[in-house]
Amino acid sequence: MRKLFPGYYTPKKEDFKKMWSDGIFILDTNVLLDLYRYSEETVRELFKVINLIKDRIWIPYQVSKEYHKNLNIVISGQVKKYTDSIETLKQFKSQIDEKRNHPFLKLEFQEEIASFCAKIHAELENRKRDIKSLILNNPIKEQLADLLDNRIGECFSQQDLTRIYAEGESRYHSDIPPGYKDKGKSIPDRYGDLVFWNEVLNKNKEIDTPIILVTGDTKEDWYYEELGLTIGPRPELIDEFNKVKSNLFHIYPTNLFLKYASQYLQTEINDKSINEVDEYIKQGRDIEQSQSISVDNSSENSTNFVYINSTSSSNETNFKEAEETNAP
Repeated sequence: MRKLFPGYYTPKKEDFKKMWSDGIFILDTNVLLDLYRYSEETVRELFKVINLIKDRIWIPYQVSKEYHKNLNIVISGQVKKYTDSIETLKQFKSQIDEKRNHPFLKLEFQEEIASFCAKIHAELENRKRDIKSLILNNPIKEQLADLLDNRIGECFSQQDLTRIYAEGESRYHSDIPPGYKDKGKSIPDRYGDLVFWNEVLNKNKEIDTPIILVTGDTKEDWYYEELGLTIGPRPELIDEFNKVKSNLFHIYPTNLFLKYASQYLQTEINDKSINEVDEYIKQGRDIEQSQSISVDNSSENSTNFVYINSTSSSNETNFKEAEETNAP
């Protein structure tokens, strides 16, 4: 049964070992753009892992295109979040400073609050300045460019893109993954995930090695969900992948990619960084769900949480990772 319905079975322990030791790694657009949303410590941890597998990374052309198209938009969005946080802090301090609203608040507490607000304000301003400077001087962009040089796939011809768009119209009508959750976007942006997926399928056809896809996307058109749990990649994706060629294949969200990189690549990963990415993904999923309920596509698909550092505690996502069962 496993061979007939591979999408409904988790890979075996030895399969995971082979994927990590021999496979190529494909990073999606969100993984690259999220480097501008994490704390500095987490960015360093991700770069450490990327460096360990740099000779086995392959980036689809669509990913590279979307990354460069959206890079400054993401940076501007992060600057706005810091601006909003500073404004919220100012409003809070202003309310505290109005003594008639707090006539019985001891002076020492007012002074402590003022000192605390001043420290937070200064840190937020510093982080806002640092992120804004990335528009003109972007070391993350340069480091990625060096690491991923000569590892980008070729662009589809216009004829191929037209075929994929037409296929997408039919697939999305029937909610066939991936990409149908983006059907509210304008054309051709709504087909970005499908173009990306076709590049993955073509790469599978070309090689005889396992493929690990790492993604920051947690929408239901990538993951199989049941009873509030995200069990793994959509079975339809696994089946479609195997019809092209039956190379080993698995999809990791970024937090679990970091977690298992520590195990399989034998490198130490800071738990705070894993927790930070886990929290970010959890908040992203909450926003996805709320937007789905309200049918509001106007806001950016990212969290409104601003990291000053990565001291936040872990909030586990609902991923039921196959390796928890099959780990050695």
